[in-house]
Amino acid sequence: YSHILEEETGLSTGFMPVGFIELATDAGYLEEYRRVAAFNRKLGVDVHEISPREVQELFPLCRIDDVLAGFYVKDDGRVNP
Repeated sequence: YSHILEEETGLSTGFMPVGFIELATDAGYLEEYRRVAAFNRKLGVDVHEISPREVQELFPLCRIDDVLAGFYVKDDGRVNP
């Protein structure tokens, strides 16, 4: 969407594609994030449930001893309009 916004407005968004990881650390969050991920997929967001080991591969500084799963969106990022 960032490139569309720039095309529509003619302004740079300063988009930096750094990705996004949300961590589930208990069963309640895991259930909620799975529901949210399913909804986001229906909206076209490419979100993946990943293992704690995959979380650590993507973010080596993360402590994963209490992580049940991560939810990763590779194309997400930050803007600085």
